[in-house]
Amino acid sequence: MPYCKVNIVYAANFDTYGDDEGEQAGETYLSGWGYAQEVGTKIQFGKKWYIRMGYNFFSPRLKVRNHEFQVDLGAGLEEKRAKTFTLSSASISVGFYLNFL
Repeated sequence: MPYCKVNIVYAANFDTYGDDEGEQAGETYLSGWGYAQEVGTKIQFGKKWYIRMGYNFFSPRLKVRNHEFQVDLGAGLEEKRAKTFTLSSASISVGFYLNFL
């Protein structure tokens, strides 16, 4: 059985590190959103199990969000304020249905 779905997806790039006390700190350098479209097929086995295979097309446009990078942009050290990334992927999943009623 073929399927198609569309999602609005938020994407961000985080830099995390540990300090002397072992705590994690992080900053967001790039962030943005885009539409993700997935197409694929689903094969059902009986009434409980299925296998789903699909390809997700996702190319968000991420913008520079970090203050240090924005200062570099103002100084002419970086060329682009935003970039489109191709984050498409293929997936295979195995699942089953649960009846709660």
